[in-house]
Amino acid sequence: MQVEACPIQDSPCQTSPSHTFYMYRNVFLGHLDPDSDHEGTITEQESACLTTLIMFNLALTLHYKFDRDKDSKVGNLSTKILLFYKKAWETIKIDTWLNPEHQSYRDSIAFGSVINMGAMLYELGKYQKAWQCFKPMKTLLLQSDVVEGMETEQLMTNIFLVEERLMWAKRKSIKTIDKISSLNNSARTSLIPNRSSKRNTITPKTA
Repeated sequence: MQVEACPIQDSPCQTSPSHTFYMYRNVFLGHLDPDSDHEGTITEQESACLTTLIMFNLALTLHYKFDRDKDSKVGNLSTKILLFYKKAWETIKIDTWLNPEHQSYRDSIAFGSVINMGAMLYELGKYQKAWQCFKPMKTLLLQSDVVEGMETEQLMTNIFLVEERLMWAKRKSIKTIDKISSLNNSARTSLIPNRSSKRNTITPKTA
């Protein structure tokens, strides 16, 4: 089986999230060999390969719709997108289609799935989960080059944006905790009786 990557165009909508947050945009095509000895059937290796390509392409197609069409952001579309990326990631782990000529495509799909899941989670406001996708990516970027087709600078921008959101959320959480603590202290103070007030005393009457 021959595999090739084909880039899809950027979203024409200038307000699309991908114009700010990098999204991997290569779809993958699989071509069965017409001269193969097992004509009419596919091998286990080819089946695993096709499953991965289909899952990833489905995820990317729906993600592209999500990115360019604001009306598509309703319902469970985002859930489907994350599910298909996850399925693609899981099928990549199957070693049956591990082949030297396919290794670069496996790497691209693996990175693309993680990057786009992180982008989707970021768009949904789930910054901690998005960080789980980009944290290992940051280590990789600092240690070596990313696989072909990945935009290193744009990936670093993604990582920076996620880190910035997490820092903002942390500061906001600290302020909220401080405010609650201050309110609790004020409430306790108001409940403590004033010990400096004089007690009422009864004076005996004189004859």
